[in-house]
Amino acid sequence: MINQVLYVWLRQVQGLLETSLTLISENKDIFIVILGVGIVPLTVRLFWWMLQQRRQRQILPDTFPFDVIKPQSKVLPAILGGDTNDPLADYKIPYQERISGRSIHDELKQKLDESRWVLILAPTGIGKTREAANLAQRLNTEGWTILHLKRGEWLDALPRFPEDKIGTDRKLLFFLDDLNSKIYGGRIEQSPKADEPLQRLNVPLQERLIRAIEFYEKSCRKEDIRVIATARNEKEREFTDEPSEWEKLEFDKYPALWKRFAIYELTEPEESAIISVLREAVSQAKIEANPDDYACLAQRNDHTFRNIVENLRSAKNNRQSLTRDTFRDTLKGTWEKRYQEVVKKYPIAPYIYDAVELLEMVGISLYPFTVKPTALLIADGNLLQRLQHWRKIRHAWNYLISKEHILEPREGQIEAKGRRVESIQYISPLSSLVLQLATKHSKKMLVSSLIFGFNAIKLGYSKEGIISINKTLETTQKLCKSNFGKEYVLENLEGYAYLGKGYALHKLGNLKEAITNYDKGLELKPNNYEAWSNRGSALRDLGHNKEAIISHDKAIQIKSNYYQAWHNRGIALLNLRLLEEAIVSFDKAIQIKPDFHEAWNNRGVVLLNLRLLEEAIVSFDKAIQIKPDFHEAWNNRGDALLNLRRLDESLACFDKALELKPDSWEALNNRGTVLLKLKNLDKALTCFNKAIQIQPNLHQAWNNRSIVLRKLGQFKEAITSCNKALEIQPTYYEASYNKGIALAMSGYLKQAIISFDKATQIKQDFHDNWYIRGLAFYDLGRLEEAITSFEEATKIKPNNADNFYSKACCYALQNKIDLAVESLKQAIKLNPEEYREIAKTDSAFDNLRGDNQFQALIQGDIN
Repeated sequence: MINQVLYVWLRQVQGLLETSLTLISENKDIFIVILGVGIVPLTVRLFWWMLQQRRQRQILPDTFPFDVIKPQSKVLPAILGGDTNDPLADYKIPYQERISGRSIHDELKQKLDESRWVLILAPTGIGKTREAANLAQRLNTEGWTILHLKRGEWLDALPRFPEDKIGTDRKLLFFLDDLNSKIYGGRIEQSPKADEPLQRLNVPLQERLIRAIEFYEKSCRKEDIRVIATARNEKEREFTDEPSEWEKLEFDKYPALWKRFAIYELTEPEESAIISVLREAVSQAKIEANPDDYACLAQRNDHTFRNIVENLRSAKNNRQSLTRDTFRDTLKGTWEKRYQEVVKKYPIAPYIYDAVELLEMVGISLYPFTVKPTALLIADGNLLQRLQHWRKIRHAWNYLISKEHILEPREGQIEAKGRRVESIQYISPLSSLVLQLATKHSKKMLVSSLIFGFNAIKLGYSKEGIISINKTLETTQKLCKSNFGKEYVLENLEGYAYLGKGYALHKLGNLKEAITNYDKGLELKPNNYEAWSNRGSALRDLGHNKEAIISHDKAIQIKSNYYQAWHNRGIALLNLRLLEEAIVSFDKAIQIKPDFHEAWNNRGVVLLNLRLLEEAIVSFDKAIQIKPDFHEAWNNRGDALLNLRRLDESLACFDKALELKPDSWEALNNRGTVLLKLKNLDKALTCFNKAIQIQPNLHQAWNNRSIVLRKLGQFKEAITSCNKALEIQPTYYEASYNKGIALAMSGYLKQAIISFDKATQIKQDFHDNWYIRGLAFYDLGRLEEAITSFEEATKIKPNNADNFYSKACCYALQNKIDLAVESLKQAIKLNPEEYREIAKTDSAFDNLRGDNQFQALIQGDIN
């Protein structure tokens, strides 16, 4: 009776639910509003608050970057992973000697004993990790502790030996698997949205790895440290916009790391080894197969163990026999086929694959609680659509975990979808999600939130990055107040968090706050040379160049071959006009990194300032040779050629700079200057106008524009341009000088003299200003004041014929014949061809026509 009543009641509830769903579906827009602003959110929030009240804050786990495998442990399951119920889990696949009559295992052991650091190289699927793991198992049974590097953890040198993590054992074997993806997996290229990038704060793994292991070598006996690493060595690119697996390792860029390794290139397995795997794994997984087919399958196989295992897994998942018809000859295309099968079965799957790719790109660890909400974020939609997406994601999840192992993606598995996620469009919404996850799952999200913050900053989302980093700081500081005290891992994370926040604030232009955070971080990480150098850059941007040099010197003191610090030090010295010292710094940076194009360019800028123009061009050419699309170097090369009056070559350089960067206001202004010298006034004016349109506060372009307008006879507009230049930069003496010329040519001589006087106050040794000022007084008939100006001009340029000739004219008009003749004599001596002829007809010398000395001078009888 009770069961019947319960059944009737359940049927009524079912009918009610179906009616409700129909009602919601037909009136979804109304319900979206109601759900958005009505009682449901209040109920949900109340329920959530009650759960939060019951939830106790858990102590964060240690964020140690290694899985510690103590001696006498089961190493293969710990390293290779896999479900214990999966007969095809990697650690359960029987080990096979790949070459008959040869023990790869013993060869690797001998090489490790001899070199201590061994790097196993091979293409994907050959069995690198298996060989390395078996060797690790052997050492583990001999008393070695294995430190297996996890992905996504921040690795660096520690302030003290982590005895509480490792124990008292000092025989340590570092296991570094799949270095290609660990090195490259979390990188994001600089977005065009980002400002000019500062030095990187999330240091490449190559640098962190060597200094971390060197820390352990100093803490233990050097001979008690061993390193086994694996990496792919394919040299062909899978994607044209990404480096090959070999290029990802950057052997040439980090010789200090790679020279430590003895290289062991793993050979392909023989067919007999493949047959042995088939025989044992088929039996172990209880898959139907004909043993007579094994030799044929091994012959058809692509020489990898991985392809065999994936064929076996496909047969088991699809409940098929392993036959010649179902066997796929190569691993290539396997992931694509499996991806298509998954999508056919679960159309929501692409969002989950995209979520895995996105999270790996931005450095967030893969957990169900990170992947599922990220997939929902990517799927997007209105409230009802999101509810449907969430239900479908949950429905597909178990299959993707158990069959596709989506949280531990294999090489090529995620790439099989054939397209890339555009990470930039998700950074902002992902930032909010990371904040929520870091609150709810603080102990697992601590490092992820920090790395995400760094990557957000690199993409130009500094505000989002700061929010994520602040969450890391908040969590670490709460733990530091607990009974456990401030542990070394937390000190590292807190230090990096402050440094990352300083980096973000620096990019946002909050320089003082940036320096404050750099200082807090350096209290915890005093030997972080990158941070000392970044701090120096912030000080330089504040105009504190002397303090910046001290900061860069600190970086160099910690790491003498840190080329970025030498380079940044050179820029600060250049700003202080300490040009010879700047050259030394740039040369040092180039000595350490010969292909450092920025250093070659800035070295050229110093030489340009020293007027060593040919040498400057050599430096710019070197920068362009290294980076042909380096528009700044093309622009600077053009500037050097302009100073050498090689105008056509100069113009070609500015054209190239503008081809590479059409909105380069520097190149536009410089191109206009060349065209002005070539008397192509209309095109010059167009260049200056474009430069001003891009950079309205470019006072040089306003001044140059005034020169063109003056030459076009548009004096009023020329004066307006000079006024704009002076409004932007009141101490810009060239603008006062050009304004004076435009006023003089307009007939406003007295106002012109006021402008010349202002230019003189700013720059006392400006020859042309003194000379033109003298001409203005001359035209006003104020000859004594004109002579005074010409005398000042002569002090600056003693061998300038114009000064002497103009003084001669003044003296002649004053009837001071001897002084006039003497001055004219000096002018003709300096420029005989021009001034002897001019003096013959110049009315200023009418009073001297009867003077014998004057006649002898203009006739050439005396010199």
